[in-house]
Amino acid sequence: MQRSISIRVFIPSISPRPGRAVRLKLPSIALALVAVGLGPASVMAEGETPTTNITLHNASGVFGGAGEKARSKAGQGLPALHSEYQAYLQRADAQARGPSGFRSRNFMAPTAAGYVSIDTAAARDPEVLAADLNALGLEGAAVFGRVVSGDLPMLAIPALEALDSLQFAYPAYAMTQAGAVTSQGDAVIRADIARNTFGVDGTGVMVGVLSNTFNCLGGAPAGVASGDLPAIAVLEDGPCGGQGLLNAFPDEGRALAEIVHDVAPGAAIAFHTADRGQANLAQGIVDLANAGAKVITDDIIYFAEPMFQDGIVAQAVDQVKARGVSYFSAAQNDGRRSYESPFRPSGFGFDFGGQLREFHDFDPGPGIDTCQQITVPVGEGLSLIFQWDQPFASATIGGAGSQSDMDILLTNAACTGFFNDRGGQGGENNLGNDPVEVVQFSNEGPATSFGLIIIRFAGPAPGLMKTVLQDRSRAAQITINEFDTRSGTAYGHSNAQGGSASAPRFTGKRPRSEPPHRFRGSRPFPRRAGSPSCSTPPGTGCPCRSSASNPPSWHRTASIRPS
Repeated sequence: MQRSISIRVFIPSISPRPGRAVRLKLPSIALALVAVGLGPASVMAEGETPTTNITLHNASGVFGGAGEKARSKAGQGLPALHSEYQAYLQRADAQARGPSGFRSRNFMAPTAAGYVSIDTAAARDPEVLAADLNALGLEGAAVFGRVVSGDLPMLAIPALEALDSLQFAYPAYAMTQAGAVTSQGDAVIRADIARNTFGVDGTGVMVGVLSNTFNCLGGAPAGVASGDLPAIAVLEDGPCGGQGLLNAFPDEGRALAEIVHDVAPGAAIAFHTADRGQANLAQGIVDLANAGAKVITDDIIYFAEPMFQDGIVAQAVDQVKARGVSYFSAAQNDGRRSYESPFRPSGFGFDFGGQLREFHDFDPGPGIDTCQQITVPVGEGLSLIFQWDQPFASATIGGAGSQSDMDILLTNAACTGFFNDRGGQGGENNLGNDPVEVVQFSNEGPATSFGLIIIRFAGPAPGLMKTVLQDRSRAAQITINEFDTRSGTAYGHSNAQGGSASAPRFTGKRPRSEPPHRFRGSRPFPRRAGSPSCSTPPGTGCPCRSSASNPPSWHRTASIRPS
């Protein structure tokens, strides 16, 4: 049932600070800001009556009835996915197509055959939560620290709300960090010279590989027969045929193994899937070390990995590093499509529940601008990750979680409309949970210019905020058009103290006796791509160093699709 409510927008009369003009994009005041839909609204210029009414439609999933945002253990993404799957099952062709025929409008949704990969945080004992989730049909359950991950039947999503053992759950959004390019890594890093000069080829060393899948395409036996691969110890393969960015290019694990075999043909290789959530990736790191791997590499990022402290995957990297394992993680080619700033009060916002919900001022100068302009080409999919420097509840057992509830919304260029029907909302209730919002948006056209608005809905202003933009096609066509701080895009376990980040490097010329580069599309290479990180233990607060003072250790590599 549709429910409409009215709130009052608060535009205080502000006397500009000396040397600072008020240059607010006033149409942004008409935005619902944390609602999932908009009705007609009016705006006013400075000096008019400081309040007005806005009618918000379909707002019951975000606002509660007592001046507080609605709170759901399953958040916004999972219930939306459940509703979409239920609608699919009612279609006339659903029985013939089966669960595998379902495709969500959310291109990031990590689904396969009626299941969705989830990350959950335990309210108390994670083993109790794992047992409760197993009773709901969770497959491939993995427990690491406070987090339980696995594949949950989408029909079981409503039952999450009744679990006393659960604090919160969300889809395990992830993607591979590899590019589509013919490998030139062996010659670029001069591994062939090292083999011939020093007589080393990896003999006696096991290399562990983590990625989405290894043999969904069925080419592994042929790879062994052709000599592109040795016999591989597959500890756990990933699910095949799924939707989501992580499954866009199957068998990246085999591609990585082929590169390892090119560089170190004498090394043994073991594989473990990085799919099924952060806990499974973290446990896979430990399992590979237990199997004897002395070098481990991956090409995965989970979007909800912390930017400002070590999450469970980074903790797993540090654990195996302490055991003498060398760890390398791909850091993507996203250049500097990141915005980083402290929260700047604008003095503008809206009243809900008797409190001002304030907009962030993007303008670091004398003006006030509450809407940042970005470009998303028609047909492109935007993945936007937004975090702030407060503790992640999921990073430690008993961690306090975020003290603030921050939101980010995608709007039209004029900041007067909100794309709830195509994604675009980042309005989770973060209090006590993880300080992260993940927004997805599929641009069906015709517009290519859009706005971003950040809101401090509750709690203290964070000291530092950060957004990272990813595009579905990996062609680096999504751009930040104003107030672009060109900050680092590498975060999560690729910034772990015990690991090293790796990325392709273009030298401007062909390596010796190698074919020309064959890129699927032009992409910026990373430079100073590290994110800030905590200087205190996880869960105890999050004072942060700047990106420049915490650069990752970079290594040049190459990546290919499997043979």
